[in-house]
Order: sequence, then structure tokens, then C-alpha cells
Amino acid sequence: MRRLLLATLLMPALSCSSDRHSRAPTATAPDAGPMDMAQMAPATPPPDLAHPPDLTMPTDMASNPAGPWPTADLTLYGAAQGLGGGLIDSSVDGGQNIWAASSETLYLLRPGETHFHAFTAADGLHIQPFVDPFGNPAETAMTAIAGGRSGEVYVGYYGYESSPDPFQDTLEHKQLGNADRVVVGSDGKLSIRRYEFRCDYSAGSGCWEDRSVRRMLYAHQGIAADHLFIGFNHGVTHVYQDVFGDHVHPEVVWHRDDGGSIQALGEFFGLALTPEGDLWMAGRYGVGLQTWNPQPHANGSGWVDGSFKAAFTTYTDDHSLDVAWGYKEYNMGAGVTSDGTVWLASSSNGLTSYKDSRFQHWPQVPSSLSDLQADPDDTLWIVSGGQLLRFNPKDGTVQTFAGVSGVQRISIDATVTPRALYATTANGLAVIRAR
Repeated sequence: MRRLLLATLLMPALSCSSDRHSRAPTATAPDAGPMDMAQMAPATPPPDLAHPPDLTMPTDMASNPAGPWPTADLTLYGAAQGLGGGLIDSSVDGGQNIWAASSETLYLLRPGETHFHAFTAADGLHIQPFVDPFGNPAETAMTAIAGGRSGEVYVGYYGYESSPDPFQDTLEHKQLGNADRVVVGSDGKLSIRRYEFRCDYSAGSGCWEDRSVRRMLYAHQGIAADHLFIGFNHGVTHVYQDVFGDHVHPEVVWHRDDGGSIQALGEFFGLALTPEGDLWMAGRYGVGLQTWNPQPHANGSGWVDGSFKAAFTTYTDDHSLDVAWGYKEYNMGAGVTSDGTVWLASSSNGLTSYKDSRFQHWPQVPSSLSDLQADPDDTLWIVSGGQLLRFNPKDGTVQTFAGVSGVQRISIDATVTPRALYATTANGLAVIRAR
């Protein structure tokens, strides 16, 4: 039986997700890839979802007293505002609270304040030591964040990835990584709900493949508002009101000359929503467009049970999911413009667009890209070699945005006018309102 799943509060418990592998619209296959020798775990009885716990902000924190803000063309935050180094991601929540994260510290800047608050494992974040399969000391770390409702942020972690077979991991190892929903109260303290993405779909054992978060996308507007999508090392999961279904992924098949084959999938850094709520997911091996469904996991009729509207490889001649042994495309970012075009940023192949089954490569953009966001005006913000570029598809021009360097990752807030682009940099955080 397929089941709804509810997150656990504070410490790890037996909440879980189920394992669902999606391929092209007309193709199905058992899942077994280089990282993914999948067999599914037995189901766990579902918790009572009639009254899920409420961790929303108190009424006095739900308003936005100063936003949208900041308003300058370019605002830089750094050590003088309480930010440490090594930032890996940033985001804004529904109350215009600014969140940023390094691997070990989560930062919060509220509207009207001038100094970031810092939170660590001492505040309940799931950063903890462990021993890797080779006996070396290691530590979980934050890998991605996404601002949710006012005063709320989702935090993703690096987990136990070093062992070659996730089905041989202990329960303690499987509970590393995963994600948290974090809410800051009016007293400045955190309430944390732990998410554990464990399989429950079919008979089998040991299925807990989504070890670590690569990217998180929270929708603040449109049909998917208040829905969260998480790209993992293995698949992509949909979360809504603390309920999540199993993951999905497009499955690329590597073929050897002797006739042997194996599935290749994972590393979903690129996530982008269409206005219809369909989700583009771009990974190391291929790309898929999953059909919108507001229910993440609903007894056979949820998002996880849907099919891909499109699934392809970007850089092969025929864009088939059947490819030569060792094929990789290294997608690191994705965005959708108003005409329905999806834009894919690769760390080895540059920028490619796709619409109506037609692909176009854009050689004027550098070949090594690490992130991409689509602006509401249909230009693209692109990160290449630490530089922040702005590409205009209408005339094919590329400009370097002055004033920022060492850019790691970007996110965009389209709920404000002009939009706000958040860029984590080598020296802190940049917020760009310039048109």
C-alpha cells in the first residue's frame, strides 16, 4: 500500500519517503544505476495526518514591517554585518527575512535589522560527526537552503555518501543528511522539524537512497505556492505541509559495446518550475519534466505517481535516454522563461535551451557554468568561474555584472518589484535590485 508520510519533530524517528522511479512517458524499467542499485524497503504504517503539528510563525512575526528590502541596486553584506565566510547558499522567506548558510552556520537577517543572527548545531541544526566507511572522521554539513513562509527556512544536509552501496548502511548512517524545516520564533530560538527520506513503496529492504541534498526550491507564487522541491544525490522529492512522497528521476541507460547496460541517474542541482507547476529537474546524466500534482503522495494518485512530460539527454545527437557508456552532462542549474523555454546550465557544456522538442546551444556563454536563474524580464543570471553574468536571449548579448566576484550560488525573489537576486560570494552576500 502507498502511504502519506509526515515529518518527525526534532530528533530522527521513523518518518520516511518511498521510492518511486520515473522514466520517459512511454518507458519503464527497474532502477539500478552506478549509484543506485535499488531495491525497495517495506512499508511503515502511516502516522495520523489529520492534525499535523503547526510550526508557523507567531502572529506578531507574520507581517513584513520593512519590505520589500533592501532597495539599493546592489547591497553587500559581509563580516561587518555578522556573516562568516564560506557561504554556500542564500534565500529569502515570505516575510522578507534573509537567510544564508555556510556548511556549519545558518544566518538570519530580519527586516529593519543590520546584523545577522547565527545558528549552529548548538541550536539543534543537524550538523554532527560520523566515521566514513574508511574509518576517517567526517561531518554532516549544510548543502542548500530555501526560505519558506515568514520566519521559516528549509535546510538540506550532506549525509553518508562514501559507501558504494546505500543498502548496506546502518540506520544511524541513513539518518545522517536529509533535511530540516526550521522556524525562528519571536524569542529568536529555533523550532526544528526533521525530515527523513526513507522508502515505503514496495517490498524489499534497505531503501534510503536520497542521502544528501543538492538543491532546494520553494515556490512563493503561482499554482505551486508553498510547495517545496528537493534535488538529491539520487532523485527529486516534493514536500507540502510536512508530507512528502517518494522521489522521482529520469533514468539514463549506459550501454556497453558487449551489450551490457546499467542505469545512471542523480545529482539534481537544476530545479525550475513552469507556470503550470510542472517541475524541470536537471541532473548529472539527464533532464526530466514531471507533471504537476498538488498531492506529493496520495495512494497512487499523487505527484510521485505521475509521469514525465519530457525526459531526455541534452548533449547526445538523438537526445535519447539510451547512451554510450560513461555519458554525463553535468547540469548545475535550470530556469524557465515566460515563453516556456527551459534553460540548462552545464559545468562542461555551457548553456542550452529547450522548447517544443528543439534544442539550441549558446556558444557566446562560457562553457563552464555553476548556476542559473531566470529573471522575470526573461534575461538569465548565470554563474561562471565566480563571475555573475547576465544573458539576454533576445539579442544574444552577455554582460558581466560589476561589483560582485567569487559567486557560488544564486537565488531569485520574484515576489518583489524590481526582483531581488541573492548571490552568495567569497566575501559574503550580495542582493541585486538593479534592473
